[in-house]
Amino acid sequence: MDQQKSRLKRRYQEARLGKEERDDYVRKFNCELLKKRLHKECDRQLEFNKEKQRFVEEIFKQDEEESRRRLEETNLIDKMTEQEKEREEKRAAMLQAISALHKAKIQEMDLRQKEEEQSNLEWFQAQTESTWLFMEIADLMDEKEQTN
Repeated sequence: MDQQKSRLKRRYQEARLGKEERDDYVRKFNCELLKKRLHKECDRQLEFNKEKQRFVEEIFKQDEEESRRRLEETNLIDKMTEQEKEREEKRAAMLQAISALHKAKIQEMDLRQKEEEQSNLEWFQAQTESTWLFMEIADLMDEKEQTN
């Protein structure tokens, strides 16, 4: 996952993508993270359900006292699973926050780039106007000298 993240980051930095491509990059990155997390969670949940089913079958085979003890263990496992689920939800929220921050940084970069482009355009226009005025003045001076 880290290698893929690094590869995507390098590709992004090297290509200096446009705004739409950067948005696509962020969406793809987030989708890949979510897909992997969902796949992992499904596998974990499936394994947990299988283990729980085997565990319940074992309980019925034992005597009442053993069954009560196992049931308490199951409850403890359920509590631990719930805690794990809460931790995963917090982690998912953190990843979303990181993603939002990443997107905000990209938007900030876009804004800076647009401001720089606008500044460059204004400078170019001022230079063009200055050159034009200089040439007009030079033409007027030439005409004045020719008339004298």
